[in-house]
Amino acid sequence: MRKFLTKIHLWLSIPLGIFFCLLCFSGAVLVYEDEMLELMHHDRYFVEEVKDTHLDLATIVKTAQAQLPDSLKLTTVSIPMEDDKNYSFGIQGLRKSSIYVDPYTGNVRGQRIWGEPDFFRSMMRFHRWLLMPMKRDSFNLGKFITGWTTLISVFILLTGIIIWVPKSWKYVKKRLTIKTGKGAYRFWYDFHLVGGIFSSLVLIALCLTGLTWSFPWYRTAFYQTFGVELEQRTNHAPPANNNKQGGNNERQERKKEESTVNYFAWQEVIDELRATRPDCETIRVGDGSASIVNPGVNFRLSDKYTFNKSTGEITDIKLYAETATRRQKVMQWILAIHFGTWAGWFSKLITFLAAMIGAALPITGYYMWLKKKVIKAKARKKKKLKAEAA
Repeated sequence: MRKFLTKIHLWLSIPLGIFFCLLCFSGAVLVYEDEMLELMHHDRYFVEEVKDTHLDLATIVKTAQAQLPDSLKLTTVSIPMEDDKNYSFGIQGLRKSSIYVDPYTGNVRGQRIWGEPDFFRSMMRFHRWLLMPMKRDSFNLGKFITGWTTLISVFILLTGIIIWVPKSWKYVKKRLTIKTGKGAYRFWYDFHLVGGIFSSLVLIALCLTGLTWSFPWYRTAFYQTFGVELEQRTNHAPPANNNKQGGNNERQERKKEESTVNYFAWQEVIDELRATRPDCETIRVGDGSASIVNPGVNFRLSDKYTFNKSTGEITDIKLYAETATRRQKVMQWILAIHFGTWAGWFSKLITFLAAMIGAALPITGYYMWLKKKVIKAKARKKKKLKAEAA
């Protein structure tokens, strides 16, 4: 049985090992995306100088907007609780794009526009689709390769765990030791065994959660395991707008409303949430609504607040812990496990190390496989020479 599983482990790993290596490495990089972005673009994320008080939001918006082209209109604002960090503003019409503004001076400190060249967004596309163009509801070869690589890797990792288990428990210590004085082959062999056993459970968890983005059938089955029925996504064509004049009037009304945003009301909400929720990570405020992003919780699954646009009075509160559906809770822990945020810095470190070891496992596996082939070839040649000499 062990020999059979060893062959399964080997022959599945040979064609897929390189893809598994790339997925693990790109995933490891993405674990610390926020920290590396802050390190690489310090001015974008951090203020010039921490002062006693922030400017009020209306002044910040007016000052920042004057420094931007007319085509860039600030909308929602994200306010970090740290005093040394810049505010982040959404941009009207540009999804996932941000302008960063110093709250003490109103100076624009940088921007991040979705679609512009960006190392980490390229890394994300590489991690999910191997950089191949992705269109909704169409076949994508990169997604196909990463999906099946991830699925088959679960079996590779499981067979690796079974193969690792020694015949006798007295050999466990030996299987958990990396010997450094017995040559390169022995070192990488021990690294493959020890690194593999320590990272396998984390890697399996990453694979199982990651597959929810790869296959609709898997996502449905995964959620059903936890008692969640997913709604089938349907494509609805947008209704034809035969009343062009009406459409123009609606757009004009919307523009008028956007141009008369009461930022003083937003400031009231910000001040109240700062006082009542000092434990949060970020406060997001938009037109008539606000949200609290808690540490380790995806921003889509946050506490929601509704407020009066004129006065800033909070009129409704929906706390995630009290109102979250089972589907949202399952989604949250899938995201937390896959992104490594389930236990703060500790889980991010574990996820990063497991992913880096995972990237090294195929390389060490290829090395051992090729080394064995060379050793066997030399042994056959030596045997042949002896036979000829005799």
